[in-house]
Amino acid sequence: PDPPTSPGYNTGPPGADTTKPEHAPATTNAGTNSNQPGQAITRDCRTRIAELEREVRELRRANQILKSAASFFAAELDRPSR
Repeated sequence: PDPPTSPGYNTGPPGADTTKPEHAPATTNAGTNSNQPGQAITRDCRTRIAELEREVRELRRANQILKSAASFFAAELDRPSR
């Protein structure tokens, strides 16, 4: 298959005429993806990125709590019993 940057690359369904408006790429917000210069990010992508970043923060927080709890209980096990 043609790479996405080649002139003959088809972004629509197989056999679709991508020059028609219904097969045009999604509208974009202002701004570009710094990892891929010149490639705009759609609003849907920005929303999804924000959701994933929020989820990452929550998971990191939960991971830190679990590490603290594991450390606490490990210290309990290391103490001599009465």
